[in-house]
Amino acid sequence: MSNIKYYLTTSPGRINIIGEHTDHQKGLVMPTAINLQIFIYVSNRTDDLIRVFSETLNEYDEFPISNISKSYGWKNYIRGTIDKFNRNFGLEFGFDIFISSRLPFGAGLSSSASLVVGLYSSLEYILNKQINDMKVIEDCWEVENNYVGLSCGIMDQFIVRLGKENSALKLNCENLEYYFINLPSEIKFLIIDTGVRRNLKDSPYNKRIEECNYSLKFLKKKGYNIENLSQIKIADLGYIQKILVNPYYKRVEHIVSENHRVNLFDLKITKSKIEAGKFLYESHLSLEKSFEASWIEADQLVQYSKSISGVYGARMVGGGWGGSVLFMIDTEKAYKVKNNLRKYLLEKGLNNHRVLEIASSGGVKTQKLEKTSIPMNFKKFLLNET
Repeated sequence: MSNIKYYLTTSPGRINIIGEHTDHQKGLVMPTAINLQIFIYVSNRTDDLIRVFSETLNEYDEFPISNISKSYGWKNYIRGTIDKFNRNFGLEFGFDIFISSRLPFGAGLSSSASLVVGLYSSLEYILNKQINDMKVIEDCWEVENNYVGLSCGIMDQFIVRLGKENSALKLNCENLEYYFINLPSEIKFLIIDTGVRRNLKDSPYNKRIEECNYSLKFLKKKGYNIENLSQIKIADLGYIQKILVNPYYKRVEHIVSENHRVNLFDLKITKSKIEAGKFLYESHLSLEKSFEASWIEADQLVQYSKSISGVYGARMVGGGWGGSVLFMIDTEKAYKVKNNLRKYLLEKGLNNHRVLEIASSGGVKTQKLEKTSIPMNFKKFLLNET
């Protein structure tokens, strides 16, 4: 057993500052990786068995590499990642995988992409494959879309893999061109996990994708020479409203206006924090009224935040129908803002909430561990004591 080695992969979550539900329509997004992470401890085995334990969920899974079948929930993210990597590069032995997390599941902070990209990157490091970043991003996107069955865009995988500290990434999801934007030190981002949970696969998420796809086909039949809804210009919305019934027009309106807001936010973030923050409020209103992806607790929280000194803007983040609300706040007033929001949440009876002050972080990283430095819970798992 002397050839057994130990590794730790730290994989970040993300917030998407602005540009929600545009990535699956090849639009503009502006995410940043955050310092809430999933920790994936891995050691190699001498057989072809994969053993996995999620400390957060207190659930176990195991399967042989030679016979990977679908399961349910979080287990499919693991199985799909192992299956994808094995098909591409071949796995000659199995692994013990222990997952711990500071990143809330189902909170709209991309825990699924963090898990998939983290595990894929861990295998890459362990087997010394040095895979091209875009190959990793695309493979992990395929795991979520084709294996798990979630029709997501490519933004989450992109930022988990490539994130940089103190920076947001402006990404064009059509041509995959991107650049980093330095985030001013005068602003902080605050996340409130409302405690309302959803599973994107079982929520209206995929239905919204279908509605967008229907709208695209309809407009192409009407003579629009477009490959995705993000190619529609703001000036075209007036005419489209006359020919496309709701809810389809509302979905198009959100996509087109949200792309426009990403560009405006980019122009204002280093010049006027107040003006930039207004675009976050506009984004939430569009997600509430046009894309219909928000939930009542988020709507009320965003509305209340407008009365708090030091809050520049707020909106729901993630796929929707539950999860978290993002606040862009004045760094010097962060303490008072947090206390004000906590008081409001308790008055509303949202006792399961969490207030998370976050910082922009780097992307996924893997390191080798000495046996003496692995945590006790991982040791217990290796000894079958979980």
